[in-house]
Amino acid sequence: NEMAQGALRPARARELCTAMQRASKGDRWVGTVATLSANNAGKGVLVIRVSDKLSSGTWNNELSDFEDRTLINPQSTLHAAAVQLRVGQAVSFQGLVIGHKDDCYREMSLTPTGAMTRPEFAMRFTDVRPIE
Repeated sequence: NEMAQGALRPARARELCTAMQRASKGDRWVGTVATLSANNAGKGVLVIRVSDKLSSGTWNNELSDFEDRTLINPQSTLHAAAVQLRVGQAVSFQGLVIGHKDDCYREMSLTPTGAMTRPEFAMRFTDVRPIE
């Protein structure tokens, strides 16, 4: 239930911080494109599913993205690479997972259950490439 999940969330945050400290900033991740769209201002929205229960991506609107700056600039080389992709495609990617006090990293789910069972962490992508 959500009460139990709320109690477990700080412990998960500590474990996540510890695990991510072992990852190098230059590491490439692999996943599958889950969302590929644009917001009303034309900025790119990208979500990559890393596993059945974990994904990383941009916010889908400028208000939510005000602090994190994850939306993809349409004039960037990253945007040019992303528009060549398709939903369901396997990709490798790099980026900065946005830090946050509650979950160690900014988690974008609307509910505590979503945050604990299918977390989606905000990422400022720096590179994305199809896996051939």
